[in-house]
Amino acid sequence: MISKVTGEIHFEDLFDILPLQRLPFTLADKRAFQINGWTTQNLEIHISDHGIFDVYAITDSEHRVRVVWLSHHHPRYTSGTPENADRLAFHEAVIIADLDGQREFSWGCVQCTRNWLLVLYSSGLHVPIRDDPHLGHLVAYEADPFPFDFEPEEQHVIAADLRRANFPLRIWE
Repeated sequence: MISKVTGEIHFEDLFDILPLQRLPFTLADKRAFQINGWTTQNLEIHISDHGIFDVYAITDSEHRVRVVWLSHHHPRYTSGTPENADRLAFHEAVIIADLDGQREFSWGCVQCTRNWLLVLYSSGLHVPIRDDPHLGHLVAYEADPFPFDFEPEEQHVIAADLRRANFPLRIWE
């Protein structure tokens, strides 16, 4: 699903996401993001070699993919369960299987929460993700809101997941 060498994300339905790929406006449901000119896009559900995933992307002002949010679907997950350890374990297994457990790469990095597997792309080759000024907004601490248009109780659960995983959540200044 995730290429260790390039950061590309491949799905069995032939839907692929490339680092910094431009997404057309008509491809997905999109909403304004808290960084000026950036948008969140619901890329719907896709099937990979690891199973079924909900896929979201954050694109910059040039409509290039900067962050991909993946959430695995399985009947054993309860939708309202905030402590979804099974999903976290599954996301960790994807990182181990596809990326040999490695989390930082020349193309960006991956993070894992209880409900989300995040793939963050840096703006250029061999540029550490923390040096990018815009993505720095995504990884500075903040307790609240979430970039997607989830219900308030879902936002709280997702934000809590990110904090538990030590993934900072300040996304706007």
